[in-house]
Amino acid sequence: NLDQMILSSLMSMTKILKNEMNENSLDAIVIPAFEQIDKKNCNTYEECNKYITNMPSTFEDLKLCYEEKKCAVFKSHVNLEGHQSTNSEQWLQRQWYDAPNESIKLSDSPNGDSNRNIRQIKCISSTRYEPFVVMPWCPISNGIENKYQVNKSLVHLPLSPYFDERFHGYGKNKIQEIVHLRAKGYRFFVLPEGFIIHRPHPTSDSKKIWKNTMKYDLHHEMDIQFKKYISELSKKYGAQKMKKQFSKCKDKNIT
Repeated sequence: NLDQMILSSLMSMTKILKNEMNENSLDAIVIPAFEQIDKKNCNTYEECNKYITNMPSTFEDLKLCYEEKKCAVFKSHVNLEGHQSTNSEQWLQRQWYDAPNESIKLSDSPNGDSNRNIRQIKCISSTRYEPFVVMPWCPISNGIENKYQVNKSLVHLPLSPYFDERFHGYGKNKIQEIVHLRAKGYRFFVLPEGFIIHRPHPTSDSKKIWKNTMKYDLHHEMDIQFKKYISELSKKYGAQKMKKQFSKCKDKNIT
């Protein structure tokens, strides 16, 4: 998303973790997402740009902003389930690692925390979960091009699935992608220390259309499409596998 600002060190953090992962494995790194809540609504980009200079740029800045109730988990006030399973409060307490042999082992990390296992999300509480993730995509792996044939032409097959373009406008697109990853068997791990924060901007035209259900059908159409999509995934990956992947979490009180 273009409305998310990232730390200058975020790329190096994710690169270290990427190098420790098997590039052919079904793993995704979740980047915790936050937003400022001590700002007024801005109606122009000029107004919104006034808030950028005060945005947290380090973990310590973010933690203080959260403790002072000036920052919150992204969209937690309107869509709690969207990032709930990341357990951001635990993350803010620097609980970044699992017990040994439970997750991915790092040979090195930004803070020198070697031989630790970054925390795996073992419980996802909702199909509305829509974190921002980093995962292998490149269709060339270990020198072997991953291709399939369509109408006698070779087409690159990504390691991770594409977003489904039937989900257009505002709403359900990130949710659709994460549901697909879960159905395919992906594991989710939370990035230590690194985060992104929402950049304030005027309400987009697509969001206005999404919210105006009296005038536009987009919201209703995407809701129907999402139900169809779940059914398609069930047929593709098998109902039993889907049931197994989506029945791991009963705790609805994760924050």
